[in-house]
Amino acid sequence: MLKSEISKYKTIVFDCDGVVLNSNKIKTQAFYETTKHYGHEQAQALVDFHIQNGGISRYIKIEYFLTDILGKELKEKELKGLLENFSDEVKKSLLNCEIASGLELLREKTKDANWLIVSGGDQNELREVFTQRGINKLFDGGIFGSPDDKKLILAREIEQGNISENAIFLGDSKYDFEASQSCNMDFLFISDWTEVNNWHSWCESNVINEVKKLNDLNEVVFKDGVQFYINKEVFIHPDTKITNKGVNNKIFLHYKSSFGKNSPIRVEFIGSFNSISLSKMSQIKRGHCRFTGNRNKLSFGKKTTVGNSYFLVDNGTKINLGEDCMVSYQVEFRTTDAHSLLDTETGKLINQPQGISLGNHVWVGKGALIMQGVMLGNNIVVGTRATVTKSFNEENIAIAGVPAKIVRKNVGWDRSPPK
Repeated sequence: MLKSEISKYKTIVFDCDGVVLNSNKIKTQAFYETTKHYGHEQAQALVDFHIQNGGISRYIKIEYFLTDILGKELKEKELKGLLENFSDEVKKSLLNCEIASGLELLREKTKDANWLIVSGGDQNELREVFTQRGINKLFDGGIFGSPDDKKLILAREIEQGNISENAIFLGDSKYDFEASQSCNMDFLFISDWTEVNNWHSWCESNVINEVKKLNDLNEVVFKDGVQFYINKEVFIHPDTKITNKGVNNKIFLHYKSSFGKNSPIRVEFIGSFNSISLSKMSQIKRGHCRFTGNRNKLSFGKKTTVGNSYFLVDNGTKINLGEDCMVSYQVEFRTTDAHSLLDTETGKLINQPQGISLGNHVWVGKGALIMQGVMLGNNIVVGTRATVTKSFNEENIAIAGVPAKIVRKNVGWDRSPPK
């Protein structure tokens, strides 16, 4: 769990592969190429073991290949030869692979922090590669790797005072997390280049915060554990009220968007991996956004404005408002009934949560209710206090009533007052 802004940490520990360098696939391929002469199945078994045990030293993996996969007696000469072949396969690619963007900016942002590399890669190889690529000086706390294990390195550097109590580990593997926990360090998962299968579920179950890339740390602001990605000329009400009972809940505020223009917005995240996104020049003036469950999304298109409205997003659903929509006050959007309706004969759930989508240039009048599964086309007017329970795809219509129906066709609208 990330307990504070990245700039507040005194020590930042980075894994190398999949965090600083886009080298996970390079290492995976190198394990196969190094051992393929033993047979495809044996080499693939090593690859599978490597992926399942990301972050562990290559020494341990090659030794496992010889003793467990091949069932051979360990011979130092054979082990050394495979390690050398693996290093030859890897080194050239490490000198040319992608470096994480934003490193220099992050170094400036955390200029008071001590930076270390703690990797499963070979220590001498890492130091040579980082020096040749001109990034070694960023890591003033040192560059460390195998044959020493990550847990051993962390414990040693803590004992020597090189890692402070206020430290965080930035990693992309389950073993990175395990190593950080062995030393009571905070942990942040970097997901973009990871080889961890189903990492979303793993982060949810272990309450682990995640960002996609290191460069995200140059943009993100943490408020009550929620990640705010804030672009230029954005307004966010200082008294925004957040309840966060999950991890990796995010709010994206793009150029000249406004989150709480007139009064604080109440946001409830009762789950993880939920998001709110305001596009360029969109505004939520006031209101209440409630997310229940995981992986729900609420998004507002360019130049869309919302008055004092309520959004209930549940069970992995999405609410999407298109561009230049105008939502009045006391409007409700609900992807769920919040309680279950069941077929008495089969016991099957009748009212399954479903997403809501509004097209572009839709005007929703005061007090309207938009229910789950509704999709509205472009250029539609929704009348005051209408209850919309079905989709309307036809454009340039006005709908009204309970339940809503088409009351007029060939209708257009704009934001200017009648003259």
